[in-house]
Amino acid sequence: MKKNGYKAKVAGAVEAVASTGGQIMPPVMGAAAFLMAEMTGIQYKSIMIAAILPAILYFVGIFLMVDLEAKKENIPVAQAEDIKPLWGIIKARGFLLIPLVVLIFMIVKGYSAILAAACSIAAILLVDLIFGSDRKAIPRKFLEAIAKGMKGLITVAAACACSGIIVGIISLTGVGAKFSSLMLSVAGENILIALVMTMIASLILGCGLPTTAAYIVLSTLAVPALLKLGVSLIAAHLFVFYFGCISTITPPVALSAYAGAALAGANPNQVGFTAFKMGIVAFIVPFMFVFDKALLLDGTIFETIRVTITSLIGVYLIAVGVEGYFKGKCNWLQRILAFVGGILLINPSIPTDIAGAVCIAGLIAITMIRNKNGSTKNTAGQVS
Repeated sequence: MKKNGYKAKVAGAVEAVASTGGQIMPPVMGAAAFLMAEMTGIQYKSIMIAAILPAILYFVGIFLMVDLEAKKENIPVAQAEDIKPLWGIIKARGFLLIPLVVLIFMIVKGYSAILAAACSIAAILLVDLIFGSDRKAIPRKFLEAIAKGMKGLITVAAACACSGIIVGIISLTGVGAKFSSLMLSVAGENILIALVMTMIASLILGCGLPTTAAYIVLSTLAVPALLKLGVSLIAAHLFVFYFGCISTITPPVALSAYAGAALAGANPNQVGFTAFKMGIVAFIVPFMFVFDKALLLDGTIFETIRVTITSLIGVYLIAVGVEGYFKGKCNWLQRILAFVGGILLINPSIPTDIAGAVCIAGLIAITMIRNKNGSTKNTAGQVS
């Protein structure tokens, strides 16, 4: 990215937000998603379906911001000879997707996550046997992979063990019930206040805990209060899960951004705030799917299609508002109209969609007037 012309802080931020998004993108998602299935009793397949549209909106938002950044900074398009054809890549290395296809197929068919993962690992071995160039090295590589997996498991196991201790203390001392009652007493009947309190708690816990540990603690503390306020089970758990994930790109302690800054050779604080800006959609969407289940694909076909279209347009407008580019560099009024219109369109209701359309009309009108005035000035300058 730096070689192509992106600033170091942008390159580091893209790495941070894209990596963080892996935890919320089905079909695999993060380890906490499997814990969610166990804790809620909801099938992992159902969690995956509910999480797909918010995750798509997140990545579409990142893509649009990267694209608008390129236009704003006049970064040139890659040369045709540097772009490898997709079909050629799939033909040469497409067999590497087979284990992932096996994993998705088994999860969709309703098999347990453990069995699906085991079969996917077996598929990796089979692919290596059939297509690998060094078959003699397969036993050694397999043992090395197991060793690496066990080393990686240590951190997860430690986090789960510590979380278990915390959950046990919360249960035995009654802190969980007190925390829930405190939230309810402060928020009253206002779900929005409760959600903001939960978001803040999630972001603070995410500063020092891995996503899995933060999710376990918050699902014990905050989710019961949200359920009492009428939030659906899957929406409450996904809300906590999302903010536990994106805490890693939230300044001042943005762990993923620090890693991205080290790779890009950039200032960690600059990378953190840039990552926060690029991942802004992830801070908005969870509030929306709590208030309307259509964003979790729990509705009629018409509702699903309408929500998908308006949400994608809304994400584009938010990207315009954040990056400040729409047919040219935007002024503050254009950015405010775009950002507000984007939020209104992501909120899945007809009145907000109409209000969002009004903001779009205002944005287009101002842009046309500015472009017309700019062309008039240029023409006058050429004449003089």
